Amino acid sequence: MNVKIKKTKRGMKIRPVGKEAFPIKTKPDYPKAHFLLTAFGKRGSGKTTSVSSLIKEGVRDKVFDEVFVVSPTYQSNKDMFLQFGEAFDPDTNLREPRKDSADDIENFVNGLAEYYDNYLDEMEMYDELKNKKKSELEIMDLDYYYEKGIVDEEGFIKKPDYKYHNKPPRAVAIIDDAVGTDVYIGTGAKKMTSLALKHRHISPMRHGGVLGISLALLAQTIATNMGSIPRAVRENSTHIIIVGKTKDERKQKQTYEEMGDGLTQDQFFALWNFCCPEDDPHSFLFLDYNPKDRGKRFRKNFDSYVDIGDIKKLQDKNKNI
Repeated sequence: MNVKIKKTKRGMKIRPVGKEAFPIKTKPDYPKAHFLLTAFGKRGSGKTTSVSSLIKEGVRDKVFDEVFVVSPTYQSNKDMFLQFGEAFDPDTNLREPRKDSADDIENFVNGLAEYYDNYLDEMEMYDELKNKKKSELEIMDLDYYYEKGIVDEEGFIKKPDYKYHNKPPRAVAIIDDAVGTDVYIGTGAKKMTSLALKHRHISPMRHGGVLGISLALLAQTIATNMGSIPRAVRENSTHIIIVGKTKDERKQKQTYEEMGDGLTQDQFFALWNFCCPEDDPHSFLFLDYNPKDRGKRFRKNFDSYVDIGDIKKLQDKNKNI
């Protein structure tokens, strides 16, 4: 029996509606933002250094204007965070981990959204006054505009102050050394999971759009019985850093099952071994699940793209030596 397929005139293609998922412009080799990044490595492996260097570059290139930190070990690592300069103020952008840490992050972004909305309101008032004739201004009651800072004490119109260069503020939050804290236990874990799954969609603005936030969650191990980064968060990461390779075969298998998307187990382990050689404990595998180029999903550290085919050829060559 022959089956004939009749195509519709329009075709039944799926057409995405609305704005793109990663609207923030970044340089060619910088990850798409907003991202959900998870990083794993033993104590002293350099995962905080690696993530901090990535975010420092984002701050330098104006991808991020604010860095929010949740960490119980800030005093030990404060030099890592203070390098963000004006983007990180420990008096306003630092919190200890608690069950409401996800709320702390979202409230921080909500405050940025309100600040930007208020700036747009003030710019509308500024433009309104700037376009009026002098005769119209002389008969206006300018007390309201004075209270809003649009008119100074002498009656001169002044442009509203704004610190983010006429664009919406962009933020990234770092959750570091929070394994075993209330962030990842019970209610705290549920809240952090919810935030991670909706991170690009939080903080709607009255003038349209949402701010969203990038998240970087760091842990010493993939999973523990005492509360680590929730599995739903790990499996929905847009980017993953793995520093070093565990010798625990059970954890090796779990790592592949969660992070080896599109690769065979042999391919993933070959990639992992290549990027994390035993003689370089600080080298890491960087997985990009939303690459700008599908051929650039894997990196050794941030600066070297890795091709699975090349690794296989190298392995075969070594076998024949």
